[in-house]
Amino acid sequence: MDQSVLKVRELTYKLRKLNRSLRSVYLWLLWLYSTILGRTPIMLILFLVAFVWIFSNIYARIEHLNFFNAIYWIIITITTVGYGDIVPHTMIGKLIAMVVAITGFSTLTVALSLAAHNVVSKAILEREGGGKVRGTNILLVGTSPACVDIAERLRKLTGKSSRIVWVTSPETPDKYVLNARSLGVMIIKGDLTHLDTYYRADILTCNKIIICGSSDKENVASALVVKSVEGKRIYPPTIISLSYTSQGEKILSELVNVDVVVPSKLIGGLFMESFSDPVAAMFLSALSEGHPNLLEIKLMEGPLGLVFMRVGNKVVPLGRKDNITAERVSKLASKIRGTKVYVVARVKSVMDIEPLKPFDYLDPNDILVAVEFKSEIT
Repeated sequence: MDQSVLKVRELTYKLRKLNRSLRSVYLWLLWLYSTILGRTPIMLILFLVAFVWIFSNIYARIEHLNFFNAIYWIIITITTVGYGDIVPHTMIGKLIAMVVAITGFSTLTVALSLAAHNVVSKAILEREGGGKVRGTNILLVGTSPACVDIAERLRKLTGKSSRIVWVTSPETPDKYVLNARSLGVMIIKGDLTHLDTYYRADILTCNKIIICGSSDKENVASALVVKSVEGKRIYPPTIISLSYTSQGEKILSELVNVDVVVPSKLIGGLFMESFSDPVAAMFLSALSEGHPNLLEIKLMEGPLGLVFMRVGNKVVPLGRKDNITAERVSKLASKIRGTKVYVVARVKSVMDIEPLKPFDYLDPNDILVAVEFKSEIT
């Protein structure tokens, strides 16, 4: 076979191999930008700082420059100013210049674009209550005023680390919307039975969805729309819904297959424990079946080793912290409420909820679950 043909084939093979290698590098960079760097401009800026630091060291050694002049040259190159007072003289230096110019400029451009997009999107959402939100962590759905209370507790629990979006109806009173906005909650108004409303809230990126409508009918309708998106996600979000009646709870849990159903009477401190721990929510949900009401009782440690108990709006002393049992709390709560109250469980943390027996000792700062029967004590 002719020698020239062999050389052409060898060159073709090398080009194909190089093409596969470049494609692999391209896909890796694309994954890096889309999964890690492309999420926030801060990550891109950190990447850019590391990039400048590494290539400044390399360029300084190759071109025999001091470190300051190398950083100066890279920054001037990335920003496309190009004064021309420092130029590469070696072949490797010129290759580094090409890599720095392409990679650095593209990274800086993307970072500035993301920063501008975040500022403009937030301004539009604050002004119009519309648009599309990027990176939703928690999605509140419904028209109930309880959404504001839940948003406030979520904000206290997570701080500013999570993005909370409230999808509600245009008929929701402005005072609730303003209260939610003051907590840093994004507002999306629209028809709760249309999927487009949820896409505007970027439902495909949220981790948890809390449905808190003003009725079981609204909760079921919203849950059906939300559940229709599950098949489009690799990792579906946890869906939590409030319920107002035992029938609504049964429909949401058995027919709609909502992950966690929480009775509306648990909107309060216990609801946050339920939200953080689905097992706790299921336990409390089962506990409420067949009982007229659930009551939240908080123990608070005071001075001189005394413990106080808060039931509703009343705070009363219990005694010393080493002598408090569930039965004692039940009797005192029954006396305060004028009803029959039985302490049945305590929630000490998001992963620690347990049933209580009458003679179990309690600790200060416990959150207790009690069953209250409305029949008056005779």
